[in-house]
Amino acid sequence: MTVINTGWDEETDVVILGCGGAGAVAAITASDAGTRVVVVEKGEGGGNTRLATMAFLCPTNNSAAREHIKALSFGMLGEDIIDVYVEWTSRNIDYIRQLGGEVEKCFPDASFPALPGSETMLRYRVKAKVEGELGGESLWNLLSENLARRKIPVYRHTIAKTMIRFGDEVVGVTTQRNGKPFNIRARKAVVLASGGFEYNEDLKREFLAGYPI
Repeated sequence: MTVINTGWDEETDVVILGCGGAGAVAAITASDAGTRVVVVEKGEGGGNTRLATMAFLCPTNNSAAREHIKALSFGMLGEDIIDVYVEWTSRNIDYIRQLGGEVEKCFPDASFPALPGSETMLRYRVKAKVEGELGGESLWNLLSENLARRKIPVYRHTIAKTMIRFGDEVVGVTTQRNGKPFNIRARKAVVLASGGFEYNEDLKREFLAGYPI
């Protein structure tokens, strides 16, 4: 997608498209690294994270965990990708605590216990502050608190329309805000966190049994 820019309505360091769990964490991380961040969200925010009913994995960081992921992916993932996955997901509990949250153990652990290394796949959830709160809601509320604490602007009900490029470089994004075009310049990066399979109607129609559930 390429357009010629005719003027910027706002400038920042990083623009993040989508304010679900991935977008919120990206915004928090970028802000903590000392950059100015703007988040663009077409709805209220929360994405699939807010709708999640249970928990997250925080695997044991060892060779057995790597064997499990290798078996889970039918050997199609490279060792470097598996190493990165296990290394960083094993820090999930520490990250939640850094954000000011608490965790509690959930069961069952591995979704596929018959595969080798399944004992390393440990499942937790963010401890609820309100009775009856789902795991995803608790995590999303924690992330929302951290966005607010850092005063990160989140432009809700704002639709990302087009990437703005200068040559081969992405330099910003055109959005639709209050029914009008709104161009945001990104001096460092545009991060796409705008949803995956669950928000792609074509993919769901083709691959999801029982669509439109």
